[in-house]
Amino acid sequence: MRIKKSIYTAAFVLLSGLISGGVHAQEPRGESLRPLLENAALQGASDRQEPARPQRAFRPKAAGNPAKAGETKRLTLPFFEDFSQDGPYPSPERWADKTVFVNNTFPLYPPTYGVATFDGLDAEGKIYSQARAGASFWADTLTVLPLRLDSIFDPEPRALTPADSVYISFWYQPGGGLGATSTNTCRGTAPTSSDVLNLEFFTPIDSSWFIAWSSQGMDMETFCPNWDSDTVPVQDKQYFRQVMVPVTSIGHFHKDFRFRFRSRSTIDANEQSTGGQWHIDYIYINANRSRNETCVSDVAFAGVSPSLLKDYSQVPRRQFTPSMLRQNLDVRFANFGEQLLSCHYQYELLDAEGSQLSLYPADEPLTFQLFPFFSDGYRTSPEISSAPLRYAFDDLQESYTLRHILSSGIHNTYSAVNDTITLQQFFGNEFAYDDGSAEAGWGLNYAQGTFAYAFELTQPDTLTAVKIFFNRSFGNENIVPFNLVVWNAGTTDTAPGEILYKKENLKVKVESGINRFVHYALDTNLMLPAGKFHIGIEQTSDAFLNIGFDKNSDLQGKILYSYYDPIQHTWSWYTSLYTGALMMRPVFGAEGAGEPTTANEKRTACGKIRVQPNPVHNGTLHVELPENLSSQTVPTVRIFDMRGREVYREKYQETLSVGGLGAGVYVLRLTQENRVIGFTKIVVL
Repeated sequence: MRIKKSIYTAAFVLLSGLISGGVHAQEPRGESLRPLLENAALQGASDRQEPARPQRAFRPKAAGNPAKAGETKRLTLPFFEDFSQDGPYPSPERWADKTVFVNNTFPLYPPTYGVATFDGLDAEGKIYSQARAGASFWADTLTVLPLRLDSIFDPEPRALTPADSVYISFWYQPGGGLGATSTNTCRGTAPTSSDVLNLEFFTPIDSSWFIAWSSQGMDMETFCPNWDSDTVPVQDKQYFRQVMVPVTSIGHFHKDFRFRFRSRSTIDANEQSTGGQWHIDYIYINANRSRNETCVSDVAFAGVSPSLLKDYSQVPRRQFTPSMLRQNLDVRFANFGEQLLSCHYQYELLDAEGSQLSLYPADEPLTFQLFPFFSDGYRTSPEISSAPLRYAFDDLQESYTLRHILSSGIHNTYSAVNDTITLQQFFGNEFAYDDGSAEAGWGLNYAQGTFAYAFELTQPDTLTAVKIFFNRSFGNENIVPFNLVVWNAGTTDTAPGEILYKKENLKVKVESGINRFVHYALDTNLMLPAGKFHIGIEQTSDAFLNIGFDKNSDLQGKILYSYYDPIQHTWSWYTSLYTGALMMRPVFGAEGAGEPTTANEKRTACGKIRVQPNPVHNGTLHVELPENLSSQTVPTVRIFDMRGREVYREKYQETLSVGGLGAGVYVLRLTQENRVIGFTKIVVL
């Protein structure tokens, strides 16, 4: 049975909580990007996480390793972990604690999909209670369950000794992305020189821990000096480094051997970070290895599946058009062995019930030759990594599952999980650029600033709300009022146009848990025409608002902000220099549900009404009443513009004169005794 690896990032939604503070020295003018104070994905995760699914290759065999009643479960060799299972915690089938964060949003180019991230946050995603600003402290720990190093059971049971050449290998990376000298690419916080990551071995005889390997903190520029080189191939840049550690002490060859990774973290004296991050991946321990055995016979996906959409992670169903779809599905995978391998690839598209809608290739898997990673890096050939997306999506559903499957002719000695990645694609009532995970927080670093976020409608629709993901700031300093603003397109891409709507004195709310978007409903629903529009915030204080910022979305030119030039004494609009996506989403009502309604009108079931001609050419409009309309009371015809303003009101007549309306899109509604009984959209030419 193939075990899927879900990459729907809402399941790994990361992190709330940024810090409020002064402007960083390297920040662009007017805008700031700050680190996180919390991990939203871990808040309440213990109650959400289902029992982990074990990787089938490493379930202890019953023969030779009997488990007596009440006896502690023990693992056997070989042991392997690449954190490909669903997170956010490591699997309890192999690990004794859960303070590390299993994710794919913070690391840069990991060996396989999924890593364990160490930071200064506990299992609930909060700063450790022992943390003190300016002082280092022991933070995250990852401890294996008891591992039998006294014996090996495959192919035949026998005792183990130091002569059997037992090695543990793993890959690691200091966190923070490339943010130490380039805030524009920062995904987290780099560990400082006072931070450390240890690998420790447990000696059961005297219950002591021995440091077998250790690394001092550093930034990614130091760890990976060739990261920006155009001449160094990706396999030689060493975004992750592999470590080989032998087990040589006779005291470790015991039925209750353990090993653990442990990080020491430091809270910045100015409380600008929650300690540096480390990422661990691809842990393997076995007998009969050597220090030079850096390759293993495994092929795996090394990155997430892309969205089905080119520019968005979600779009409303009413706004979807086939032109929004990607032409190809780029995936990244690698061969960790020493030999050229013949591999097979397919992807399938499933509906919400799990029925297959499409299979590529349709007849049999695509066969290709995959070179070893150490000589060729990640696979990027067009025929594999750019599989064409050919499904038409004529009858659009609310959700789909996209599953990529990779296999090879070798026996999979390692993991049966990392050869499958899965994406859940949703079509609801909102636009989203972000993937649901916040790796940082964004905001303006001065008072009275305004920012605008660009989206585009394919047809007229009704804006009913805006959802915003706020991080927590130090001392809750971002819990302040703000104004929500909507603009039209404007005449250029460098500034929004006319203000269409403003709602004042809203307050920042920081929710708990994985889906912490706050729903801010418009008090008057806003009809928008097809084309570009902007949503944004007008600040009323100098507080850093700390809006969730997704660093894994490649988005530029959509975020604009106004900045006051003290020399020119003028406000000007600028394009954000940060690469990523703000976690703000415009929400649109279902057809008819988002029409502007006054406070005295009741929302009731209402029907569509027929009008002709539509578009209106000569100022005359014929209106046909719904069949279920009672004739005892004459309804009122009311017409609203795209800003929700009433521009026409008359008692119903079959023929109406609307020549006084300017060209544009309008909503026509019939009301009867403060009830909406019918509606339609009209276009006036």
